[in-house]
Amino acid sequence: MMEVFRTLEDTFNFKIIQHEPLSGGSISQVYKLNTNQGDLVLKLNTSDKIDLFLAEEIGLNTLRNTQSFIIPEVLGIGSIGGFAYLLMEFIPSGRANSSTFKEFGENLAHLHAHQAAMFGFESDNWVGTLTQVNQPETSWSQFYWKHRILPQYQLAVQQNLISKDEIPEEKDFTQVIENEFIKTKSSLIHGDLWNGNYIINAEGKIALIDPAVYYGHPMMDIGMAKLFGGFDEEFFEAYRENTEDTSNWDTQIELAQYYYLLIHLNIFGRSYLPQVQHIKEKYFNG
Repeated sequence: MMEVFRTLEDTFNFKIIQHEPLSGGSISQVYKLNTNQGDLVLKLNTSDKIDLFLAEEIGLNTLRNTQSFIIPEVLGIGSIGGFAYLLMEFIPSGRANSSTFKEFGENLAHLHAHQAAMFGFESDNWVGTLTQVNQPETSWSQFYWKHRILPQYQLAVQQNLISKDEIPEEKDFTQVIENEFIKTKSSLIHGDLWNGNYIINAEGKIALIDPAVYYGHPMMDIGMAKLFGGFDEEFFEAYRENTEDTSNWDTQIELAQYYYLLIHLNIFGRSYLPQVQHIKEKYFNG
């Protein structure tokens, strides 16, 4: 670690006064660096994981270009010895005010207004420790099946978490998605919008971190936000007021959560299997 710190000081011309670990470091080691040029965030992983940081930089820059949210600036990415590092701006946290979650919902609707002709992205990235393939497709049903649901089922089978005969039939799955996601738009989404990936700054504004961006269905962000809580109801109300409403909001949320529950099954184990099976049986057993 001392070699890493000394090399960073030389490379970026600052002096580290002290450092402390930050929460949320289950994938990488994360530190707050107090330097003579201000506070910074340092993420460390093994050197073979540098692609993870490069993808994170692309995602952060893509979000910043929409001017929808505060996004921390990446100052540098590289390798030191056996470590890969990402150095970026530190955003001090504060408390929500009366307009924080309303603006959050409005800003997410603004982000989702950035659209593309295809579903996918210019490069692949990660959700947690799992690769997320973003090969472009013309239809949401095909993209969601080929690059989200099927790969997670295949991984679950490989890990003996589920049997092969529990995978839905492609025809059944895509038909349900086409029926339920009628007004399908390809929107730029954060891709991993749980409560650990936003920061309320000192002014009560929202900053987003750790994206898994691609052009997908906007309800993927809403589904993830609903899955584990931590979002005030005012956020959802403001979002709905600033985007096209749908008559099957709850169904789309549940189908969006299907992907994230499969991810959690593959990363954290069988405790998520009942929720996966519930959605599968509800929508894809007929």
